[in-house]
Amino acid sequence: MKTLLCVEDNQDDRLLLGYALKLAGIVCDLEFVRTAAEAQVYLANHSDRKHLPWPALVLTDLGLPGGSGLELLAWIRSQPSLADLPLMAMSGSENPALQRQALELGATDCALKTPGFEDVVKRVKLLLGAENEKA
Repeated sequence: MKTLLCVEDNQDDRLLLGYALKLAGIVCDLEFVRTAAEAQVYLANHSDRKHLPWPALVLTDLGLPGGSGLELLAWIRSQPSLADLPLMAMSGSENPALQRQALELGATDCALKTPGFEDVVKRVKLLLGAENEKA
């Protein structure tokens, strides 16, 4: 089963995202961290895969406490061992400049955090592929 690492500080958004993925039939393990710093520790310690499953995809909110999702995207792309890791930026803002900046910093895709996470779920399906859907 694939693992998604979700960098999200809002507990309600964490719960809604998990529920939306489940409703959409996306079969995955969700690992949550609250800050960019926690995500960096998780990804930097990826050799210890027994305790930290390697993510097939990282979803990061762009508005995080103690360091933005944009800073996290830049850090991930600066790490040679993480160069091919798929990254999805999520934002509650419809600001095209913010989305463009996330893509320029290395996000594979950007999604709008709608109330039901419809855009995020649709894009996660595309990035993970149909093999993760329930039959």
